[in-house]
Amino acid sequence: MESLHVRSVLSKALQLPLIDIVNAATLNRRGQIIVSPKSPKTPLSDQTPVNGAYLRMHPVHIPATMDDKSVWLASSSFERITALDHENFRCAWVNEALPKWLLYTERWQTLTTVHRDGKDVTRYESLLVFWGVLAYLVNVLMGSGLKKSSQAMGEALKKRAEDAV
Repeated sequence: MESLHVRSVLSKALQLPLIDIVNAATLNRRGQIIVSPKSPKTPLSDQTPVNGAYLRMHPVHIPATMDDKSVWLASSSFERITALDHENFRCAWVNEALPKWLLYTERWQTLTTVHRDGKDVTRYESLLVFWGVLAYLVNVLMGSGLKKSSQAMGEALKKRAEDAV
């Protein structure tokens, strides 16, 4: 699990990237759109994330980079939102692209207020779980890049939140 502390108290500036799809491009240029479950490339007119909605992320860069030209193979991710809790600042989604026995992935993002060095700060945590026949292979081939990507996302969120204070 990746964890990062932000010098800020929970606020609008700390909306989770999934919850704040409209402004996600300022955090990460990856395109995130709510799509039809029948066609992952067909955006829905209502882009409000809700439990059970399907999310397409494209392009996906592993490791994280803002340069589309440096990625030789553009990939995308088709996810289903499984938890969206605005009150407790947490969200989760699972991958829907492959059968679960082959590769199941689940990602949680949470924000919590913690007391550190005499001050209230916000902790951003990201947990990514892999399970299935391909999980070991994904870890070997992409584990390092996934960790770097998660750290980059946390750093971008931290910068956005601290700049807003």
